[in-house]
Formats: sequence, structure tokens, C-alpha cells
Amino acid sequence: TQAPLATGEGMEALARALAQRLDVLGYEAAAARHGEDWRVKAFNCVFQGLARQHPQVCKFALAYMEAATGRRIHHMECIVRGGHVCRFKIGSEAARG
Repeated sequence: TQAPLATGEGMEALARALAQRLDVLGYEAAAARHGEDWRVKAFNCVFQGLARQHPQVCKFALAYMEAATGRRIHHMECIVRGGHVCRFKIGSEAARG
């Protein structure tokens, strides 16, 4: 298991750390600011083949990101659902326990 990301350095640092962790897993991820929010874009879905047949697989990725950040993660865009990238918004609220 991996240790949770440090959340005390602000949303930008959290987004960049999450993107880096996802990048190592093969997501080709990058952090990006969107207005006041921080989002992580993944240009590759590591579950793409499986998720096309079983869309609930995306919940595993969301649960991983919520556990890593301690924040609620909002799945804004999805490659499997026709998006150009998978886009995840890091919420200001704590992740559901």
C-alpha cells in the first residue's frame, strides 16, 4: 500500500502529486487548473478495455484517488464514455469514509 498524499500544501501540490502517482501507474496524467479548481487529466485509461464491458471498474480508480488524497474525487470526463481524456476534479470536501 502507498501512504496518503500530504494534503497540507494546498490543492495545487495535491493535484500535482496525484497526477504524478497516476502517471507512474500508466495513466499519462497531468494536473491542470480549471478556474478555482484543480483537476487531473489522464490521457490513458489503464482499465479502458475492462471498463468498456464493466463501467463500474471506474469506481476502483476513484476509490484509489480518494484514498490517496483524502478528498472527494469527481469524475468529470471519461474516455470509456466518449471523452477525449479522463478528467478528475479534486473536491474541497473530505472523501466519503
